[in-house]
Amino acid sequence: MALFADTGLPMIFVELPFLALALVPVVLLEALVFRFRLPLSFPRALGGSLVANLCSTFLGVPVAWLALFLAELCFGSGGMYDLGTPLLRLAAVTVQAPWLFPYEGEFYWMIPAASLFLMLPFFLASVLTERYVLQRWWPGIERRRLARSVWLANLLSYGVLAAYWAWQLAFAEPRPIA
Repeated sequence: MALFADTGLPMIFVELPFLALALVPVVLLEALVFRFRLPLSFPRALGGSLVANLCSTFLGVPVAWLALFLAELCFGSGGMYDLGTPLLRLAAVTVQAPWLFPYEGEFYWMIPAASLFLMLPFFLASVLTERYVLQRWWPGIERRRLARSVWLANLLSYGVLAAYWAWQLAFAEPRPIA
């Protein structure tokens, strides 16, 4: 199978490695939230956080990306946007965030912008996946309390991840094409 330079960029190939690298600090941060909000020892909180985050990173996020990509195919722009105005640039990185079209020389800002946009659906997928997993992992924890803790843990961890992408976007500079 040949790859062509004009095929664009499937953002799952940016996001999955990023989320895999962030897994250790995210697991630790969320485990601390669970430890202090739920009647759990730190080892139990850490184990649940690890299993839940592995499931959300390698199952929930890819399923969310696939749903977004299919929506882009079915309802998307149908082609490349003219990036002449800020509104059109915003439209391009939101509508085409799952699979960025090959805008010549624009990936330097489009990748962090699309990643920042994708944080919202990935956050929702993570919350749903982790809540489901943790309800089974810790069956004795009251569901409403667990759901609130999962929301808080993910708000904190995704807040940090979104701050990283916002920083990348704020300081994005064009790079010469090799």
